[in-house]
Amino acid sequence: MTALFAAGVLGICCFVGSVRGAVMTFGASKDATLFESLTGSFSAGGDAGVFVGKTLESTNTLRRGLIAFDLSAIPNGATINSASLRLSVTKHASGGPSLVSMGLHRLLGDWGEGNVMGAGAGGGQGGPAAIGDATWLHQFRPGDLWANPGGDFIAQASATTSVGFTGSSANWASTNQLVADVQGWVSDPANNFGWLIRGNESLAGSARRLATSEANQPNSRPLLTIGFTPPPVRTPGDVNNDGSVNSADAAMLASFFGMATTANNFNVGEFSGDGIVGLADLTILQQNLSPLTPSASPSLAAVPEPSSALLVFTVAVLFGTRRWTNRRIVESRRWVPNEMPSSR
Repeated sequence: MTALFAAGVLGICCFVGSVRGAVMTFGASKDATLFESLTGSFSAGGDAGVFVGKTLESTNTLRRGLIAFDLSAIPNGATINSASLRLSVTKHASGGPSLVSMGLHRLLGDWGEGNVMGAGAGGGQGGPAAIGDATWLHQFRPGDLWANPGGDFIAQASATTSVGFTGSSANWASTNQLVADVQGWVSDPANNFGWLIRGNESLAGSARRLATSEANQPNSRPLLTIGFTPPPVRTPGDVNNDGSVNSADAAMLASFFGMATTANNFNVGEFSGDGIVGLADLTILQQNLSPLTPSASPSLAAVPEPSSALLVFTVAVLFGTRRWTNRRIVESRRWVPNEMPSSR
């Protein structure tokens, strides 16, 4: 039966895929400020803004922002093509510089957001840190400490931009390193800790307040825009994953014929989902072969193309060999151990 079925599998398979790029936008999943402090006593994860830069205070003047995004909506295996980030400036120090540089630095450890609101003028001094909050000393207060006060991050910025006064936007355009950061997070979500935003920490009055996910105005909240190419869809029947279904795939399927495996294990030819490499899978392989191109000559239209003929030959030979081998095994079992062939 299998030989007759194989004889009907005609056609050359050629999977032609057109993969289009996609663009998705993401709001921040968490954001917080690290307030310089020798004791790690301040946080403001629930505030409507994060502070970045150097304030006009006399002590503990540095501020750094933390921001992260949940990228689980991007399919695993996607190729990231671009990544850009926009934040809105909602406050600046009076008398400070009109433009300050800010960099995005990939964080090396996880951290807690918390719900604490900032204190002081505009929240710039932070509030009393709670358990689980990120602080200048802590990833999660009170036990988990940063290896370095002020956060653990890659020293080289993944992207930098110039940030103006209140009412403007901080826009980090796509760079190769931003793309690499996002690609790494999509490929390995367990290491997605987000970015630390670092400003000019040598210039007093350079601090800016940037709107967070808690901001009242939705349009001012953080927005990460990612362009990517979805992973190619693997065609059922493509055992060797080379983008086409042909005699090579049929040969591989035949070699695994009868095997019990996990459902939809394409690598051994299981496409039907029943966990057995069998005729159902060979049927699916056949269905995904592209039809023959009719020839202008009726006498040639019924002649299989070389690759189609090879497919038929390969499947028939492999299944025929398997049946011949099984028959030999059965016949060998008919020998009686005490009987020897006659020497006459």
